[in-house]
Amino acid sequence: MRNLTRLPLSGCLVLILWVAGVSAYGQAKQAPAAGKKPSSPAAAAKKPAAAKKPAGKAKASKSTRSRKTVPRPTAPSAERIRQIQKALAASGHYRQEPTGRLDAATAAALSSFQKANGLEPTGKLNAWTLRKLEQFGLPRTSRTGPALQAQMPSK
Repeated sequence: MRNLTRLPLSGCLVLILWVAGVSAYGQAKQAPAAGKKPSSPAAAAKKPAAAKKPAGKAKASKSTRSRKTVPRPTAPSAERIRQIQKALAASGHYRQEPTGRLDAATAAALSSFQKANGLEPTGKLNAWTLRKLEQFGLPRTSRTGPALQAQMPSK
């Protein structure tokens, strides 16, 4: 029975020493640098300020920093629209002479083409529509290259 009373007391002693050690470790981390004394007890409790960076290269201003830019979609040229209209005509969805303008007839043909090819029929040009139009003679550009193939929905 005597051994059972010693066990809890020794466990408490270990716990007290462990807490004291952790507390002492935390105080050692927060101790002020050698030769400097905190001005008040509140300042002593605070963590020391981060070390200043060595003088050298100044931080670049916002205007000179390099940023990752995402290419913004631009309106297709009149020649590109003519190519799209010819491809729509080859697919049987555009029945007019190519004008080079994105007019109502072109939007209706795009919507019809998109619906027939399993795309969302928005009537607007997008990468997937352009990629499908390549099957009807639309020349490929860098924006409709092979990287888009993995993202296209399968029919």
